[in-house]
Amino acid sequence: ALAAAAALGAPAAAQELPAVNVAIANCPVAGPYIQLAVDAAVASCGVEGECAPAGGMDYCPGASCALKFECFDAEFDCGSYGVNGTAGDYTCLTLKAAAPEGSDADLTIGVGFQFGEGMALASAAFPEKDFGIIDGTFDPPLSNVEAFFYREDQVGFLAGVAMCEVAKAIDNKVVGIIGGIPIPPVKAFVNGAATACADVCADCTIFEAYSESFNNANNEGEALADQMVAEGVGVVFAAGGGTGSAAIRYLATQGVYVIGVDSDEYYSTFEGGAAPGSEFLLTSALKRVDSGIVQAINCFLYNWEDCAGQNNVMDAANDGVGMAPCHDACEVYTEEIQQQVADLFVAMQDDAIDTGVDLETGDRLSATITVLAPGGGR
Repeated sequence: ALAAAAALGAPAAAQELPAVNVAIANCPVAGPYIQLAVDAAVASCGVEGECAPAGGMDYCPGASCALKFECFDAEFDCGSYGVNGTAGDYTCLTLKAAAPEGSDADLTIGVGFQFGEGMALASAAFPEKDFGIIDGTFDPPLSNVEAFFYREDQVGFLAGVAMCEVAKAIDNKVVGIIGGIPIPPVKAFVNGAATACADVCADCTIFEAYSESFNNANNEGEALADQMVAEGVGVVFAAGGGTGSAAIRYLATQGVYVIGVDSDEYYSTFEGGAAPGSEFLLTSALKRVDSGIVQAINCFLYNWEDCAGQNNVMDAANDGVGMAPCHDACEVYTEEIQQQVADLFVAMQDDAIDTGVDLETGDRLSATITVLAPGGGR
């Protein structure tokens, strides 16, 4: 904990701030998804002034908590904790954030499922400290960890409605869905979209393909995009990390309408409209990492017992998921279609929509699709 004098104007000995460390891996920030997490943490701790993520940064005092961001650091040795290597990997980075000889955080938050292994190890090594993970779960839950996971099936369902309503509007009822590595969250995105599409467009043809990486290894995204183009698709939803982003950027240059994922890809993949094909990005299916950060910090500060030791859902009901604006594609992703999606979102908030997806496995309970093989063909 750090003195609160700078934030509250009180003598250093008068009060202390709890120390919150948000592990984001790369500094400076890589992409708008992580920037949303950074901005939400700054606001939640009440930090005024500059608090930019940087290697070796000090805590920034705020009205509610002191805040810093943990980045990969080759100088920190995790060998004493039985971990080979340095804080250039997610496990060691999580240990560094919490360790007394490291950043000594009272609450360490890892942004991304990649922090799962490190979070489990660090929470056991420092049972007196608190931890949180955004976009991850533990089975069984860990007593000093608040885990937040997203209803990818819900936002995938909304993306599927948008995709296939646009397909009908442009008179091309052949659509595609590109997923990343087929882990449960990715399958939930894909299968939520497939179910929704079948609901609103029974005669749409759906092609589906999963990738073998999230980082567009060997230009996999472009290769999957080529498969979709060969099938004559008019609209594609991609939920596959860097591979999916590469796919939709390529597809957009080929005149295919696309839907992004996680954050608003208009600002990342399509460079705020500067990249070729930006007018073909209809919207993006959002996982609101900022909402997860706000909940994690607020629970730590005010009602820890409500979130700790369990997997907490981020869904339509608490604005954990949503859809991005249409930006340059509003003439195609029309107000009528947007309103249809918005109405479904409200119904989801009331738990009135069944997405047709198994929430544990991400598997599809219905809908007919054609699976494309990773190497091409069917």
